Amino acid sequence: MKNKFSSFRIDNYLSKQSSLFIFSLLLLGVILAMFSGSLGMNLWEKLYLILTHSFFNIMVSFSIGVVVYQTSLKLSRNYNYILRYQKYSKMLLEHAKTIFVCTLYVYFVAVLLAFAGAVVFSAGNFSMVSEAVYSIYPLDGSVLPILYDLFFIIRGFLFLPLLGVVFYFLLHMLRQKVLMVFVAIFALGYFIVPSISRAISHFWSLPLLYHYYFIRTEYISFGLELLCSILYLFVLLFIVRILFYLSLRKKRELL
Repeated sequence: MKNKFSSFRIDNYLSKQSSLFIFSLLLLGVILAMFSGSLGMNLWEKLYLILTHSFFNIMVSFSIGVVVYQTSLKLSRNYNYILRYQKYSKMLLEHAKTIFVCTLYVYFVAVLLAFAGAVVFSAGNFSMVSEAVYSIYPLDGSVLPILYDLFFIIRGFLFLPLLGVVFYFLLHMLRQKVLMVFVAIFALGYFIVPSISRAISHFWSLPLLYHYYFIRTEYISFGLELLCSILYLFVLLFIVRILFYLSLRKKRELL
């Protein structure tokens, strides 16, 4: 049986204008973030600074909002696609899966742009030795920059698509303008989210605010940060499940 994602094409859900707009948002976020930090940073330090920069994450959040809206609009107008489903719940799940994959695509492009920007501003410095950019875990010492970047990106590939699904269910339950306001408040939250003054030392102190997993947040050990990330993943899955059932109860047109 052919894998349904093997023939997935993003242009089936996003117009060229929407794709160009999203690309412009992501590129702007990378450009604004590239000028932060000090000169002489290596590639992995610069990549980390871009990925955790407020401007970059704001533009990624806005891009996900655009993807959710445009994809939902496309799906809701594809009546032949909708008529294939006998159960409303199955259709809702399939739409959520499409949103998930589209959001994965957007973050993949964002990471590629961030990597390109890091290459340009690091002037080819691929050193594995980090200075003060990365968290120095009190119990573990420092972590190799390339390994931490990889961990950070993988976490993003898990968390951001779930955020897209959350936006989709909210769009399904609320009006378009309400969602736009919510996305704007959520994105601008990267400007106002308070910093955590001390390293997180216990798993029950894990940050509950989503933004903390995309900005620099210190933990006493890498194992604790990994555990907190896994626990928060389950929190996001629980939220998605609740919103799914709420969406079933509020059965109406997608837009």
